[in-house]
Amino acid sequence: MKEQNKIKYEELQEMIIIHEEQITLLKNQLIFQIRKVVDELQHINIIKNSLNDTIFNNESSRKIGGSILGLGIGFVTKKLLFGNHKGLIKNVSGNIIEFALAQLISHNASPILQAGKSLLNIFMDKRKKATS
Repeated sequence: MKEQNKIKYEELQEMIIIHEEQITLLKNQLIFQIRKVVDELQHINIIKNSLNDTIFNNESSRKIGGSILGLGIGFVTKKLLFGNHKGLIKNVSGNIIEFALAQLISHNASPILQAGKSLLNIFMDKRKKATS
C-alpha cells in the first residue's frame, strides 16, 4: 500500500511540475502579447494625435474637406458617365475626368459649398411656403 501511495505521490509531483511549466509558458506568452498590444497602441496614438492636429487646424480641415468633396464628386461623375465599363479608352478617359473634377472642386470648394448652401436654403424656403 505504501508502495502504491509512493507511486501516486511521485506521479502527482510530476504532474504538478508539468502544470507549473505550462503556467510559466502561458504567462510568458501573455506578457509577450500584452507588450505587442501596447506597442501597437502607441503607434495608433501617434497617428491619431497627428490626425487630430491636422483635422482641427482650420486651414487643413478646409483643404481636407475640399479634397474629399472633389474626390467624391469626381468618382460619382465618372460612374455616371462611364459606369463599370472595362474598355481601356473609357477607363482612361473616366480617370482623367475624375482627376480633373477632383482638382477643380478641391481648389474651389468654398464657393461650391456656399452655392450649395444657398440652393438648399432657397429650396427649403420654397418648401416651407408651399406647406404653409
